[in-house]
Amino acid sequence: MKIIEEKQYMDNAKRCALIEAAIQVVAHHGFHGAPIGFIAGVAKVAVGTVYLHFEDKDHLMLDAYRALEQRCLAAVMQNYPPRGDIRQRFSSLALGVIRYFKLFPEEFLFADQFLSSPYRKAVSPNYLPDGEVERILQFFSQGVEEGVFKAMPPTMLLALACGPLIEVVRAHAVGFLYLDEERIARTVDSCWDAIAQEKAPARAGVATAEGDAAQLPAFA
Repeated sequence: MKIIEEKQYMDNAKRCALIEAAIQVVAHHGFHGAPIGFIAGVAKVAVGTVYLHFEDKDHLMLDAYRALEQRCLAAVMQNYPPRGDIRQRFSSLALGVIRYFKLFPEEFLFADQFLSSPYRKAVSPNYLPDGEVERILQFFSQGVEEGVFKAMPPTMLLALACGPLIEVVRAHAVGFLYLDEERIARTVDSCWDAIAQEKAPARAGVATAEGDAAQLPAFA
């Protein structure tokens, strides 16, 4: 029994090593620069071992993405408040995504290429797992109904919120930008501003929250 358990452990370890090697190699060399032999070498296993765990390279890439996706979602949703203030919930999601991929830039580079490739439709027609997409779109729909978000389709709000976030994370992952906590906070604020309903500007002579009279610009 112990021998069987040890073999199962070794097999699982090799499978995990291949998945991590696939993520690493694709992140730095792309899919075309990631032949099975290269991945096996990084994983320190024989080429034949790959085919004991995966039908072919495509199945290895699909399983690698699914493993990455599960880890990321678990980390992002760990502190997500399912109810309450919409701004707080938005910030929790955005901060979770940025901080996760800041810690694991190779995972971002793999996912970024995966989601821009034909592989994406083999996992889901969406950019998130189908169940998560439904939950996220409901969140944006609620924000529109409550007048917090701009009156746009939820899918459009998702794209507007995620687009700048992804670009900033990509710049960090490739070394063009360093993300500290202040820059992360500014990124989240900017993504929020892109979709939040604009507040009506105060008119001349109307007291502001600070008690001062708001003045129209000279050119108004």
